[in-house]
Amino acid sequence: MKLDSLSTRDRLKVLAMDVVQDRGIRALTLRDLGKAAGIKSSSVAYHFGSKEALLQEITEDYVSKLVAAMKQIDRDLPPGRERILTLFDQFVGLSKAERLCLGGVMAGSLHEVGEETGEIVRNFFRDIEAWIALQIRRSSNDEIGRAEASQRARALVAGAQGALILDKTDGKSTHIRAVKKSVEALVEP
Repeated sequence: MKLDSLSTRDRLKVLAMDVVQDRGIRALTLRDLGKAAGIKSSSVAYHFGSKEALLQEITEDYVSKLVAAMKQIDRDLPPGRERILTLFDQFVGLSKAERLCLGGVMAGSLHEVGEETGEIVRNFFRDIEAWIALQIRRSSNDEIGRAEASQRARALVAGAQGALILDKTDGKSTHIRAVKKSVEALVEP
């Protein structure tokens, strides 16, 4: 979808997400966002009220899209490793685009966002880890306990976030592919 076909509000959100995923929260200013969209910064403030409100909204949108992707994976694939590998394809796509996971960017900058946005980010990671842990348990026919499955899920999510950062340093997707490969070691077929 082209930016031109989006409403001003949606175009601003796309542009804001691009800035945050590429350069971080501090790089996002309403003034620069207005320039990029060809409008005044006061018009950006009209649409969102504040930078914090904009950050909260793009975080909610990002989380909603990932949750929708996980639900689609649940519909399309049997429980287990293939579901996790398909989810990790989302992270490989981010790496190829030289983008960071918005959740990871926000987690790294929790001190710069409001409490509501921080809570969205914390829930984002809790939900992803719980979903992956469930897939790990199901793939082992519940032979792997909850605590072990949760620990493996945390390791995979942390590895994915770190891999995206490292891949951004060299413009390659080698780290995220290595983490995706480790799914095979941590999750039964």
